[in-house]
Amino acid sequence: MVMSMSNLRLGVVGLSLILLVYGLARMEAPVTITAKPAHILAYHDITPKPQDSWSRTPKRLETDFRLLAEKGVKVIKLETYIESVLKGASLPDSWVVITFDDGAAGQFRYARPLLKRFGYPATFYVNTDGRAGSMTVENLAQLVGEGFQVASHGKSHTPFTKLSLKQARREIKQSLEFLRGKLGVETQDFCLPNGLYRPEHEPLFVEMGLRSIALTTTDHGPGHPDLIKIRRLEVKRDTKSIEMLARVLGRTRQ
Repeated sequence: MVMSMSNLRLGVVGLSLILLVYGLARMEAPVTITAKPAHILAYHDITPKPQDSWSRTPKRLETDFRLLAEKGVKVIKLETYIESVLKGASLPDSWVVITFDDGAAGQFRYARPLLKRFGYPATFYVNTDGRAGSMTVENLAQLVGEGFQVASHGKSHTPFTKLSLKQARREIKQSLEFLRGKLGVETQDFCLPNGLYRPEHEPLFVEMGLRSIALTTTDHGPGHPDLIKIRRLEVKRDTKSIEMLARVLGRTRQ
């Protein structure tokens, strides 16, 4: 009987050690946390006459914003979401983040007034090569001055699947230098052109000081432990506002 009790104690100690090691392994395992796509909205150009399926009219954007307000959906900053991931802070029951890609001039002309009217924060992921139809440096500086976030979308909008690691590093570096030099903006948040990248890019993102990458297309699953992948719901020209709202509220399949 004494031997049985000793064996039992040894068994308990052994099990405890196993659970401890398992718990530490889980803590150290690479886990990249992402939101449900519908919690992060991705818009592109805002224009009265969309020329492609990515753009959205100001009228539809206003309807989107009105429905969010009527249903009590809290629009939070991207920073607030990221802090919740990093520090485990709680978020509202119904929440959403609004982002815009490409830095199109229509975002400043049409989206900005609507955002200000509704009191919504937003993140603008901009390309920095000064392409035609883009916001000016003065536009971007005004957005920053009004409390909106301006972050990087790369320099030339070339998909990273078409770039070598050296070229991808240059794209990131030059865009961050532009934002720092022209706007005084230090950002750790990056939006992938066309949402495309390869798994081997993840260490590069971290090396370049990025903490998050916004996606639209590819998601290679759990990856670098120091990189937050932000999955998003693209709101396009023909997306019905009520359908967008249903996705945000979780009333349809994600």
